[in-house]
Amino acid sequence: MLVGNIGFPAEQKRLLVPIDGGNPGQVIATARPLLLEDTTTRSDFRQYLSTSRMGSAIYAPLVRDGRAIGLIIMAAQARWTFGPTDLDALAALAPVAESAWQRLDGPGWLATEYAACAPAADR
Repeated sequence: MLVGNIGFPAEQKRLLVPIDGGNPGQVIATARPLLLEDTTTRSDFRQYLSTSRMGSAIYAPLVRDGRAIGLIIMAAQARWTFGPTDLDALAALAPVAESAWQRLDGPGWLATEYAACAPAADR
């Protein structure tokens, strides 16, 4: 679920991005960051937003106890917007975001905001 989206239309406020397939699924499965400098060259790239086509994207997993529990996605319409330096910066930020998520009871917030996303044990 997108939770930090800025400037998105109301109908995409809590857009659900499948984490079991495509590039988000790859990052969840491997718990490794991913850089797509030019999405037009990637047959595995899936477009989730209805408002625009993304040309460049970076993904960084939020890792807890050795497994990815979520991810940060940044995307831009222009191809070649993001490169290795951007991926490194996002990957360095991800542990800080994961720590804040836990400290601020992100799982509790998620269960309230969108119960279907809560871990099965909490439903």
